[in-house]
Amino acid sequence: MMIPIESGMTQVMIVNMVCTDFSFSSPADWIQLSGHADAFAFGRPGILCKRCSSDGNEAIAYELLMNDPLRPFVPQYSGTVPYGDERYIILENLLSHFKNPNIMDIKMGTRTFLEEEVSNDKPRHDLYEKMVKLDANAVNEAEKEIKAVTKSKYMIFREKMSSSSTLGFRIEAFKTDLQTKAKDLFLVKSRDQVKEVLNKFLPSKLEHIKKIIDRLHRLRASLQSSPFFANHEVVGSSLLIVYDECKVGVWMIDFAKTVPLPNGIDIDHSSPWIKGNHEDGYLFGLDNLIDILEELLIE
Repeated sequence: MMIPIESGMTQVMIVNMVCTDFSFSSPADWIQLSGHADAFAFGRPGILCKRCSSDGNEAIAYELLMNDPLRPFVPQYSGTVPYGDERYIILENLLSHFKNPNIMDIKMGTRTFLEEEVSNDKPRHDLYEKMVKLDANAVNEAEKEIKAVTKSKYMIFREKMSSSSTLGFRIEAFKTDLQTKAKDLFLVKSRDQVKEVLNKFLPSKLEHIKKIIDRLHRLRASLQSSPFFANHEVVGSSLLIVYDECKVGVWMIDFAKTVPLPNGIDIDHSSPWIKGNHEDGYLFGLDNLIDILEELLIE
């Protein structure tokens, strides 16, 4: 049920209903695996409040997704509410359906930055310093001379350090009963390295793995029939994979950088990105993820 956003007393009632004991401390059964924990707050059970992006893109995306074939694969969206000087998106807390959940966050696509983010070709000293700390050989002689690189070069470099560029997805973080891991996963690049990390996370029950794969296949079919997916570049979005002893779940989350395609631009979500073509590589990544999981199932 959608919660309308109104002014005056109705708005106050909505805030009190959704954001009772509104705080930035995470509940015991949840962990913000890949950072930005201060962007979330928690109200009554089953509710997650996420700070709106300043451009409102994420709220708009969720609104559209509530009437799209992808609806079963995203958390329930119930509008937005103000809190303090911020506005928050009201979302279903997907983890509330699980007991002691095991969680993995997978960033999808070959590109996790918007084209407008790399439109400025002015060389930056701060990005040069970050780049050479990671790989001193990644800069050319001209860049060494001015000690600066463009944001475009830096962002592409970062994608190439992980499996994003080669497989169309990267593992951001995961949590199981045995371990929680987020740091250094962006350096997991090869197919074999990805399989090794997935093996540490996946459930021991083969039936659970089959259910994860089946849900990914159903997600792919829904993407193919989705007007939302056909008309947007899906950038920086994640797949949330969750399981406990009894059940599994897979959902699309994080749509702050998901924006409508420019007029006259069509993409297939699989072709390589070239600046200006707006390809995101989402289907390329999903197909590789499914292939790898099916390989692990029979190994």
